[in-house]
Amino acid sequence: QPEEDYFELVDYALGKAAEFGMVLALLPTWGRYVLPGSHPLEMDDAGFIQDFEAWSPALAQQMANDAGMGALTEDHLKVMLYLRGYYQEHELAPPIRVLCKETGFTLRYIYRLFPAGPARGACRLAGLPKPTGCA
Repeated sequence: QPEEDYFELVDYALGKAAEFGMVLALLPTWGRYVLPGSHPLEMDDAGFIQDFEAWSPALAQQMANDAGMGALTEDHLKVMLYLRGYYQEHELAPPIRVLCKETGFTLRYIYRLFPAGPARGACRLAGLPKPTGCA
């Protein structure tokens, strides 16, 4: 069954673009996420990206939207970029204590930013592989 809300949104977007003399091209895609070059994004069963290099802030935002988190802030980005940098250097996620110290955020605040927690929430949105011990 077609989603009427979807088609109403498409009609609205096309109308708005026309008001500004713009033309929109719509590209149907299959799969949950699509990367530049039209390669489907591989994820494990828990939703962790399988290719570290495939991550982007826009992808993180889409994943946050899917998780019902809303707009990501500079603080979200600070945590995600720290996690990515640490992972690139050490090939594992940092201990929670280190994450808190280096970002200047309390664990309580990190949980407020990432309600699913540092591993299932922050690491997943940062494009890290599923941390060891993360069920």
